Amino acid sequence: MFLAIFSPKGNDEVSPDATLMQQLLRKDVSAFEELYERHSRIVYSLVLRILRQGTTAEEVVQDVFLQLWRKLRPL
Repeated sequence: MFLAIFSPKGNDEVSPDATLMQQLLRKDVSAFEELYERHSRIVYSLVLRILRQGTTAEEVVQDVFLQLWRKLRPL
C-alpha cells in the first residue's frame, strides 16, 4: 500500500497517495476515507488469498486501517 506514495525515478511529481498521507498525518478524516476507498480492495484481496476466509479477511482489513489511523505520528 505505501509503496504507491513514492514517485517513479525521474518524476518529481508528488503522487496523490503521498498528498493523502500528508493530510492523514494531520488526522484528516476525508484523506483517511479516500485512502481506504483506494486501497481496501487490494488489501482485502491479498488477505483473502492468504486466509481463504472472507469474513476473517474483512476483519483483518478493518484492523489494518484502524491501526494505520491509530499509529499516525505527525511529521
